[in-house]
Amino acid sequence: MLLTGTSLRANLDASWWRAARSLGIPSVGLVDHWSNLLARFTASEPFDSHPDVIAVIDMASERELVDLGCPAPLSVTGQPAFDAILEAAPDGRAGARARWDVGPERRVLLFASEPIVSDVGPAASINELIALRMVLDAADGWRIVIRPHPRENPDALRELAKDRATVDATAAPHDAIAGADAVVGVSSVFLVEAALAGRPVISLDAGPASLGLRFPYLIASGRDVEDVRRWLQREGGRTIKEGERVERNARSGFARGATGRVWSLLEKLS
Repeated sequence: MLLTGTSLRANLDASWWRAARSLGIPSVGLVDHWSNLLARFTASEPFDSHPDVIAVIDMASERELVDLGCPAPLSVTGQPAFDAILEAAPDGRAGARARWDVGPERRVLLFASEPIVSDVGPAASINELIALRMVLDAADGWRIVIRPHPRENPDALRELAKDRATVDATAAPHDAIAGADAVVGVSSVFLVEAALAGRPVISLDAGPASLGLRFPYLIASGRDVEDVRRWLQREGGRTIKEGERVERNARSGFARGATGRVWSLLEKLS
């Protein structure tokens, strides 16, 4: 068996799928996000690069790929990375706050960055630098911690934030979420993880494919500084209790056991 992720570099991903196919080895590509579904399997023509089976996070992604004309079999597995966080909210608040030198009563706003400028270009209607400027202007009285994406060079974030925020590129994602009181970003899966963990979350991508529109029970949407400021005043300090967290997650369609479903798919194909 070959199990891969997917990316916007479909020609490179496809080199693995072609190699497996030439050896008679079944391949599965797991899509770990809801965006750019066609681009993940297109090098030059639509769906000219795909594995034997595509595993997707939810039924909406399955419907979208079908509507786009995807020729590969599809399997709705869910996202294995969410299994642990659906089981229990992350524990690590004290350690994260000690790491950031923040007292227990200080409110922490975690900015989940992502490499939009390098992936899409600086002309994107919203990118990580535009979003960070909004946060810096809106979050009066908050301690701001920036968590860069693993593929991201944090220097541009440090230069923009200067002494108004802490850039922490090495904290484990669940530890960072545990230490935060609220989370803001654009379209990173990190936002979904934080919402599933019971943190108030706002996405600054209010376009038709925004996480806020896709998961209205979990994630708020914002377009500008005033949206962020109003949201922080209204929701930023709210504690989401365990019962509400579990109910929201279920209402949004997230089910535990994605790892088992992926494993079952691999066993079936092998």
